[in-house]
Amino acid sequence: MITFTHIDTACVLLTIDGFTILTDPTLDAAGHWYHHGIGAFSRKT
Repeated sequence: MITFTHIDTACVLLTIDGFTILTDPTLDAAGHWYHHGIGAFSRKT
């Protein structure tokens, strides 16, 4: 059985026969700030 759960933007949780993979393929450089909604920010390190 395969389940596909969209977390946010490019982040996806895949479960394939009990094996779980979390993907987040951001390919931009470190140091960038991200806005996730009102009052929510993060910075890639």
